[in-house]
Amino acid sequence: MGVDNDVPLASGNIMVWAINGYQAVVPYITTDPAFATICIANNTSVSSADLVVDILSSESGTVATNLGVGTIGSKKTVRLDFNGLTVTNAAGGSNTIPLGAGQRYSVRFTITADQNSVYVNCIQIDPAGSKRMVPVLTNELNINWRQ
Repeated sequence: MGVDNDVPLASGNIMVWAINGYQAVVPYITTDPAFATICIANNTSVSSADLVVDILSSESGTVATNLGVGTIGSKKTVRLDFNGLTVTNAAGGSNTIPLGAGQRYSVRFTITADQNSVYVNCIQIDPAGSKRMVPVLTNELNINWRQ
C-alpha cells in the first residue's frame, strides 16, 4: 500500500514560522477584588508595541482572543489591572473581559516587540496588602533570559 507519487522533501523546502514578538502565558489570574492581580509589562525596545490578551481558560469555560488593551511606548512600562470585567492598561487602554468578577482564569499576552526587549511580571495582592508573584511562562527557545 502507499501512494505512487511520493516526493521526498528537501531541507531547503521546509520553512519555520515564528511569532515576531513576545508571548507569555500566565496560568493563574483572578478578578476577585480581594486578591487583585496586577501585571507590569516593560518594553525596552526602540519602538512602541501593541498589547493583546487572550483568555485561554476560565472557571466558567469562557474563552476570548485578541482583546487589545493598548500600546506600550518605546522604553515604557504599563500596569495591567484585572478588575472584575475589564483589563485596564494604566496608560489608557482597556478592554472588557467576557468573564464575571471573582473568576480565575489563565491568559496569554502577545506584545509586538522583540521578545528580548519585553519583560512581564505579575503579582496578586491579598486583603492584608501582602504581595505574591504569579508565574509568567515564556517557553521560547531564543529568548536570552528566563523568568
